[in-house]
Amino acid sequence: MTVDRAPAANPRRLTCTVDAAHEGATVEDVLRQQLGLTHRAVSRAKFINPGITLDGQRVRVRTRVHAGQTVAAIVSDAAARATTSRVVPERGPLAITYEDEDLLVLDKPPRLAVHPSPGHQTGTLGNYAVAHLIDQGLPPVLHAVHRLDLETSGLVVLAKNAPAQHRLTEQLHTQGFSRVYLAICDGVPEPCQGEVDAPIKQERPGAKRRIVSEDGKPALTRYEVMGSGTLPDGREVALIRCRLMTGRTHQIRVHLASIGHGLLGDDLYGVPVPQIDRTALHSWQLSLSHPITGERLELESPLPADMRRLLEMAGIKAGR
Repeated sequence: MTVDRAPAANPRRLTCTVDAAHEGATVEDVLRQQLGLTHRAVSRAKFINPGITLDGQRVRVRTRVHAGQTVAAIVSDAAARATTSRVVPERGPLAITYEDEDLLVLDKPPRLAVHPSPGHQTGTLGNYAVAHLIDQGLPPVLHAVHRLDLETSGLVVLAKNAPAQHRLTEQLHTQGFSRVYLAICDGVPEPCQGEVDAPIKQERPGAKRRIVSEDGKPALTRYEVMGSGTLPDGREVALIRCRLMTGRTHQIRVHLASIGHGLLGDDLYGVPVPQIDRTALHSWQLSLSHPITGERLELESPLPADMRRLLEMAGIKAGR
């Protein structure tokens, strides 16, 4: 006898219409290929009431489908919950740029960690996000897609369920998931538009610093100078737009430093200056395909006040 397990409050039920390419395929084929569910997620969905349905009727995963029919299944985070329950829910400020049943895009302030870490289990964006999920009746599971350095501000993406996370992480380092940053660097890069294609690795095992090295992992950053000026102390600086083509730790900071244009305020790779007390780097624009609907999302975060002030000091127009 099979006993249904009751789903969590406000469970996420995913549905899709069978497309012509899946005429005659099995229900499991549709769930895995059209909705992106893993084999484990499909297996769990079978035992969560009302199970997996075809046009509203409960069916087995080997049932054959026809184009135009509707397949549905509940997403469960039961397996993920055990590995993420250590994230302590904590009420805190969240600047929400975009939110729906599957995504949560937040505008992170500088000097706020994205995730809890050993010895630092509270006071992070992750803690605040988990509390926000609980308020919505969702499992307290943190589905990270990517992260930002502690001092970096701007847009960061979290998923609300495992299928959304899986599809976004697959998309992350492709042209479908575009990440554009604004940075203020020392000097003016020449040429004013180009790319840094240089492998990156840890300086030594366990070290915080990264370095450019031939035996590192491939890393590519494209940049464009958007304006230049001079600070009151005579230092020439530039506002640059950087597009990440890969996602190595500290990539923009390492790459700009490697061509002699470290970021202002960066005491690890760049140039500490009195005009700003953190690395002048901002996650400005995100463009991605919605992991469930496929809709294209274009999101933007305004340049924060400390970077705007720095640009004003240098006589550079910040634009948007």
